[in-house]
Amino acid sequence: MNDVTSIGIVADPRYHGLSEMNRFERALDWLQREQPVLAAQIRIRQDKLMDFSAVKNIAFGCKQIFSADRWALTGEAGVFLDPLYSPGTDLIAMNNSLIVALIQRDLRSRPINGQAQVFENLFANLVENTGIVYRNQYGLFGNPVVMTVKLAWDYAVYWSVTAFLYMQGRLTQIGILGEVRLQTERMSFLNKQMQEFFRRWSEMDVPDLKAKFIDQSGIALLRRLNRELDEKLDDDAFRERLSFNMATLNQLAHEINTRATARHPELPVFEQEDECGDRGHFNYLWTCLEYDQSPSVL
Repeated sequence: MNDVTSIGIVADPRYHGLSEMNRFERALDWLQREQPVLAAQIRIRQDKLMDFSAVKNIAFGCKQIFSADRWALTGEAGVFLDPLYSPGTDLIAMNNSLIVALIQRDLRSRPINGQAQVFENLFANLVENTGIVYRNQYGLFGNPVVMTVKLAWDYAVYWSVTAFLYMQGRLTQIGILGEVRLQTERMSFLNKQMQEFFRRWSEMDVPDLKAKFIDQSGIALLRRLNRELDEKLDDDAFRERLSFNMATLNQLAHEINTRATARHPELPVFEQEDECGDRGHFNYLWTCLEYDQSPSVL
């Protein structure tokens, strides 16, 4: 049915309560207030409405995903995190890869008890590290500077680590994962630190910017990370690239921290590491956002 589409409103109830949109008429009134152009298009077609539903607490987890008793869950049978950021297909791909690895091992008549538990812990960490990207972060959408920087940071982290592990075929290689575990744990901690920093920065800096389009492909770092995802790397080259990506993310975190704290000294200042420093990875963004370190710009 090529003439059918779906429209969803995803909101944090701290900002927009479900009671404002839990009926079609209420949702339409809400859209009239918040998105009048869309509301107008819906009104002239509302006689074609096929279905409507409202759901709260839509995210859910699962006690167990992989079992040594030769069963596993995938997709929405297991976990569902967020319909707006929509990480579902990525998690399904990773989940399915882990399931296939268990099936292949079982078909070779090898025990899967240990590997099932390793994959259980691995997938739980993937879900947790994905969730922190948007848990309690919806308020940042009201800040055009902080949210733009956060989205670019989120891409950089994902393409440097999680997607990189998957695209390089290392997600199911327990030996390699064990070797890089300390690096990935450090990056998980850094990402949590950054997500908290974005929240605090957003509370202090609410700029009044004119509407504009920012092309994220203008960020050379993101272009490189995306391009390198499916390069064919042997184990040594993989380890070297992952270490380089980690160092780059540390540099980027300190670059963001330096820009923000220059305007707002009350924000926490990150401890400087040897390989860190402002390397200008986000210079394109700072220019687009008119975010000089001087507070007089905005």
